[in-house]
Amino acid sequence: MVTFNFHGDQLDVVPYRRTVHVVIRRVCKVLGVAFEAQLRKLRNDPSICVIMMVTQNHGDDQRRAVACIDHRSLPLWLATRRTYIVLSLALMACLVLRFGTSHGEHHRT
Repeated sequence: MVTFNFHGDQLDVVPYRRTVHVVIRRVCKVLGVAFEAQLRKLRNDPSICVIMMVTQNHGDDQRRAVACIDHRSLPLWLATRRTYIVLSLALMACLVLRFGTSHGEHHRT
C-alpha cells in the first residue's frame, strides 16, 4: 500500500497488476461520508467491483484486509455526489501519471 498525496489529502492506493486500486475507507474519510454505508452501496452496484486486498503498511508488523476499487471506478462511484465528480477525474489522472497507465507497468518513484 502506498500513501498518495492528492492536493493535501492523504489517500491509500495499492498498485496491483497493471492498475491502481484505491482504498475505500480513506476516500470516505476525506469526503466525510460513512464508510459502512458507502461500502454497502458499492457492493450492491453491478458496475463497480469491490475487492478485498491484504496489505501491510510501511512500518506495521500486521497485514490487514482493505476494501478497494479500481481507480477507473472512482467516477462511477462519485458521480452520485455531483460536487466530487471533477475531483474524482482529477484524482484518476494523477494516479495514472504517478503509477503509469492502467494498461502499462507501474513505476514507483
